[in-house]
Amino acid sequence: MLWSRSLSACKSVQLIWPVLGLVGLLLTEGSLGCRYNVRETGFVDTGLQPFVVVCFVNEQTPQGFREQFLRTAETVLVDSNVTFELVDVDYQPEHPAMAYSGDMSGYSLPSLVLVSPERSISSVPIELKIDGSSAEVQTRLQRIVSTPFREELVKLLAKHYAIVLLVHGSDTAMNQRKQRSIRKALSGIQRQMRFMPKAISYGPELMMLDEDTQRVEGTLLWSLGIKDALGSGPYAAVLYGKGRWLGPLLQNEEIEEERLTQLLAIVGADCECGLDPRLMRGRPLPLRWNRAVHTQVVEDLGFDPENPMVRIEVSQIMRMRASLYSENITERRLAGNDDIPIPFVEDIAAEQSVSVLRDPVTMSVFFSVAGLGILAIIVGLSIMMKAKRNNS
Repeated sequence: MLWSRSLSACKSVQLIWPVLGLVGLLLTEGSLGCRYNVRETGFVDTGLQPFVVVCFVNEQTPQGFREQFLRTAETVLVDSNVTFELVDVDYQPEHPAMAYSGDMSGYSLPSLVLVSPERSISSVPIELKIDGSSAEVQTRLQRIVSTPFREELVKLLAKHYAIVLLVHGSDTAMNQRKQRSIRKALSGIQRQMRFMPKAISYGPELMMLDEDTQRVEGTLLWSLGIKDALGSGPYAAVLYGKGRWLGPLLQNEEIEEERLTQLLAIVGADCECGLDPRLMRGRPLPLRWNRAVHTQVVEDLGFDPENPMVRIEVSQIMRMRASLYSENITERRLAGNDDIPIPFVEDIAAEQSVSVLRDPVTMSVFFSVAGLGILAIIVGLSIMMKAKRNNS
């Protein structure tokens, strides 16, 4: 009789385990979401094409200059998202980079051309002197990836939620109005940050590219698609992660609080927030990301964004999300206000009763344990009642 009762109880438990699994899945589904927010994915290299510096030479170019360029480029461009290529126009006429040689009209060889990740015809020709010193080549390459302004930008990006870059136009009054609009958006996001899926220590910041700084930031302006900021600005761009540019380049009256708030809110959202990942993947800007900054990011994030497993995981998430969208996005455009959701809504009333279980993993464990505990009680009562009936 005892064996029969034990066998009956075991069968009851076996039947209930599928129910336990289903309930546990329902409890945890949605509470975990993506392991990363959009800001964190911005630090992960998901195969974005780099900028390319092409050095065009010909048969008259001394071998010493060629070797000097290769050595200098390898040293200066390390830890940046700019790679390099040496092309001999006489012996490599079929090289793919020859498509950009036409932009060198009026320049003698050797010459440098900076090509964007989109491989657009737009490029930046830089003339070099054959008898120039290695210091000249180094200076030319250095300006492509690093300036005092971009060094400060990199430090802030590594630490803060996001950066709104305001490029001044010639109208001082408009510059000031747009600065106020940006600061209002930053304050709004700062208030929303405590409701976001993952904690971010430091809120978004504003950086301004004034007229004086623009004179030495021609490469940065070019990478943003700005030809003459003083003649057509101001402009604003939302930057996050490892120097990624989110959304469109805002110009003049497009720089307003609501639109900036929509874009900035995406940065703190779950990486599966429902937005097409091609819109939130971001376009890179030419920057050098040194090891000291990388170490700081690893400490802040709690994981290494350069870890191959992290890269694979984020890339898979992006691919799976992109497969849900059939539209081919070919332009960097701003979707309508209804197309860009604000993932977080500031709820002042909720401040009085904010749950201490804000971490998604903690919440998942809590609900799972609670659910299993309730079901265990139900199973136990069921077994006891069945045993009681058998005894009677």
